[in-house]
Amino acid sequence: GALGLMQVMPATGRQTAKSMGLKKFRTSQLLQAEKNVPIGISYLKQMYEKFDDNIVVATAAYNAGPNRVSTWLPKTGCIDPEIWIETIPYAETRKYIRRILYFASIYDWRLQQEITSVQERMAPIIPKQQNLIAGMTCQGQFVSQR
Repeated sequence: GALGLMQVMPATGRQTAKSMGLKKFRTSQLLQAEKNVPIGISYLKQMYEKFDDNIVVATAAYNAGPNRVSTWLPKTGCIDPEIWIETIPYAETRKYIRRILYFASIYDWRLQQEITSVQERMAPIIPKQQNLIAGMTCQGQFVSQR
């Protein structure tokens, strides 16, 4: 049921368009690139912010939905992102995340920017927000909190 270049679900499109202040949104507008792309980008930004700038979790939420992804987050402790990706129950979402991470490095190369490796893009998967302690570390990495 997802529509357009950014593959936005109609309900997500309506909600995101409203949050963007777009008036008179119609689902058919998701088939127009000039409407679909800004809505998709805005929604991805919302997921990125909701999940503490973690590209792996935000990408999963964009694909499978934030409520579902919240149930996949650890209750305590941190999980290596590669392991977390492999435990996602949806094959489509696992493949989607892998492709996003891989192609981000390809785009760096194509845009002649410094290439960031897939491993460098992945931060540890942290517990649900309410369980976090400010300044906690995961496997020796400091995890910033908002």
